[in-house]
Amino acid sequence: AQSIAFDRLRLMDMFLLYPVLLHGVSMPQPVKDKFRTLHLPRESEIFIRLPGPAILAQDLRLYQTAAASQLAARGLLVAERMVAGMAELNVDAVPAEILARADAKEKEEPGLREFLTVDLSSIPLTGRDGLYRRAGVTKWDRLS
Repeated sequence: AQSIAFDRLRLMDMFLLYPVLLHGVSMPQPVKDKFRTLHLPRESEIFIRLPGPAILAQDLRLYQTAAASQLAARGLLVAERMVAGMAELNVDAVPAEILARADAKEKEEPGLREFLTVDLSSIPLTGRDGLYRRAGVTKWDRLS
């Protein structure tokens, strides 16, 4: 199974929930080119106004932590990896209904999951050109 830094997973979760926020992320040109193929709506095209990514990251933090703890307690996430700040899915333990819902979500927004897990994940999390900075999420918003 493949592991991912829990902090990266938090950002991917936020962008999966609110893909419109991706329009505000500064991306290297190859990643931006791939993003444009998704044809995601802009904030002006959706019904609600969202707070900025820093506020959303902070607001989601509590829910993400509680959800991860529950998933680990149920054996869906490997608890030992979480201690190291990593998330690793125990695919064999995921109920078929959840896998079906994930596939349905992919059909609603084709390519978004791959974009988040491959293209956006190619950007380092930290540093001058890191994803935190590019996404407008400050150090204060991060939780390890």
